[in-house]
Amino acid sequence: MQLPEEVLQPLIDTLPGGVLLIDADDSRIIHANQLSSILLGIPYNELAGQPFFPFLADDPDGRILMQALEQRGMLYNHPCLLRSSSGRPFQVSLLMRRLPQIDRPLLVVSFSDQSENKILGQLLDYERQLLNRTLKLVKTLREEIQQHEMEDSISGVMGIRSLMSNTQTEVGRAHRYGSPLAGLLLRLDEPDPKTDQENDNSLSHLHQLTSSLCIQASRESDLIAKREDGALVMILPNTTLDGSKLFALRLLRSLSQLTLVRNGREEHHTASIGGSSLRQEERSPKAMLERMDLALQVAQARGGNQLIMQS
Repeated sequence: MQLPEEVLQPLIDTLPGGVLLIDADDSRIIHANQLSSILLGIPYNELAGQPFFPFLADDPDGRILMQALEQRGMLYNHPCLLRSSSGRPFQVSLLMRRLPQIDRPLLVVSFSDQSENKILGQLLDYERQLLNRTLKLVKTLREEIQQHEMEDSISGVMGIRSLMSNTQTEVGRAHRYGSPLAGLLLRLDEPDPKTDQENDNSLSHLHQLTSSLCIQASRESDLIAKREDGALVMILPNTTLDGSKLFALRLLRSLSQLTLVRNGREEHHTASIGGSSLRQEERSPKAMLERMDLALQVAQARGGNQLIMQS
């Protein structure tokens, strides 16, 4: 039975992959679906009448392919290299068989682009590797955070998020009762990075001692937390700028007495402090914290062991 054109073409278009109906006598394409046109790089309305074998990159006369078909009667998942009209080669998995007809024999060919599957597989492998690296990074960061949290719990300082939340509360309280609010930002004047890497344990111990010393010197109402860069943030309720300066000077004197044993030698270490206070018009601690950070940068730029206050 011969299918009419209006039935045959929709049938071909619904099949997966590229589909071609080829005249077995002259190897010219009779019918094709849209995907074949896209993969072979020829406009759909120009594909009919084109010879099929020149699209075979390694077998332009089709001799090898036809011999394989004669031997097996049907080709299924046959690896084949096609070449588009622009010359782009692409690997396909090809299915081919003869379809006897009343008027003339036909070849049915379907193919799928394996190069896309290969690229997709490579992308999936890359995403899998990226996911594994991300999971390892998350695990490492989690371990570091847990280590920092453990060190902070030992020294008694709070987390930075908790400090920011409590600081906003203190700002509201300062405006409500007209009380002063000041802050200090302290960072150790550490040695060069090479030495740091060789003495991580000693420096970690020094940071813990510094945190403990600040806790001991502070009042119960003061807020102290450690930033990710190791700097200590101290928020001092009911404290003026001058009062926070006196507190900072006491801290510097106490910190100068701390020693670190490095390579069998005792070394004294210093710290730099930047301070500021809440201004009357400010309803958020952000500006005060920025002034503290700027003051600390100035203190360290002057060689360390400095105290800079910004009103």
